[in-house]
Amino acid sequence: MLMAATALAVLLSAVIVTRSFEIFSFNHDVAWILHCAGRMLDGEQLYRDIVEENPPLIFWLSMIPAAVARWLDVQPILVFNVMLGAVVGGSCLLVYRVHRLAFSAVSASYRLALVALVASLE
Repeated sequence: MLMAATALAVLLSAVIVTRSFEIFSFNHDVAWILHCAGRMLDGEQLYRDIVEENPPLIFWLSMIPAAVARWLDVQPILVFNVMLGAVVGGSCLLVYRVHRLAFSAVSASYRLALVALVASLE
């Protein structure tokens, strides 16, 4: 059980690192939103200085990885992927716990397979 959970954590970490340094692993939308979030941190105002049609919540949320990336002096996509990995990991943990509480008779290996499926949907 612990070995399978460790393997899942290592796999998720490998995906984060691979996605962060491969230029084709993220699309132009993510890059544009992180770019705009950086411009907003510089003082530009959304919908006045930045022409955009998307609602503002995604830009406000993207200011978090953009600010952390500036603070750490790394690429924003790396911080974005680490934060995304944390959300996926948290979701997997919740799926496992809810499934364990709801279906106590099911084996742990089945639960881990379900968690791996949820993680692969990321």
